[in-house]
Amino acid sequence: MADEGEKGVLSRPLKPTRIVGALVLVAAVLYALVLMASNDYVPVSVKRAACLSNLKDIGQAMFLYASDHDFLYPPTTWMDALKPVVRGGEDGLRCPAVPRDDKPVFGYAYSASQAGKFIVFANDPKTTPLVFDSTLLVRNAVGDLTTLPHPRRHGGNCLLYADGHAKAVK
Repeated sequence: MADEGEKGVLSRPLKPTRIVGALVLVAAVLYALVLMASNDYVPVSVKRAACLSNLKDIGQAMFLYASDHDFLYPPTTWMDALKPVVRGGEDGLRCPAVPRDDKPVFGYAYSASQAGKFIVFANDPKTTPLVFDSTLLVRNAVGDLTTLPHPRRHGGNCLLYADGHAKAVK
């Protein structure tokens, strides 16, 4: 048993500076969480990485689609064709840098020159764009590189190429 004169850890009064410091820390964490919850405050690099991840998933879904459809790329209703196999479903078909505002916007376009064609007929798969960031925000958007957003959405426009790799270009 402890002497009655000894004070336990819990019986010591907390210093006001420690209380204020703890409250400031909690407030800073809550403030950061609130800011990160808003899409406007997510760092550009995070949006770019999420966009590239989405495009790689779309590329895998396109190859899966082609393997089940005589090695043809999806038709111009490409999002409808890929939705069942894209990771994340509908959200996997949306560019994370496009503000939604509760509207059905997507932000990707499918290359009109590749829609419905054999995957082996891409001229140079390493340089042939397949799906890319676009100013066309509607579902199943089909277009060409003239629809790339200017200014770029996340420090560079993201493109998926016919060989399956995705990258951001400036």
